[in-house]
Amino acid sequence: TFEGRMSMAPPALMQRTGRKVLDRNGRVVDEMKEDSIYVRLHDPNNTDRTTNPYQPILRSNFRL
Repeated sequence: TFEGRMSMAPPALMQRTGRKVLDRNGRVVDEMKEDSIYVRLHDPNNTDRTTNPYQPILRSNFRL
């Protein structure tokens, strides 16, 4: 149903670290950290894991 689809939220790109920091306006806010993922691009000519390592990228920059 439509209501069921609306309750499924996308995964959060930012997570709270549990620490408090000052923002630009001088307010105390929760510190946020962006998730990163490790991706290895498929190269059919290079199947060696040591020469084709995983690359860390931020989740917000990841597009298929």
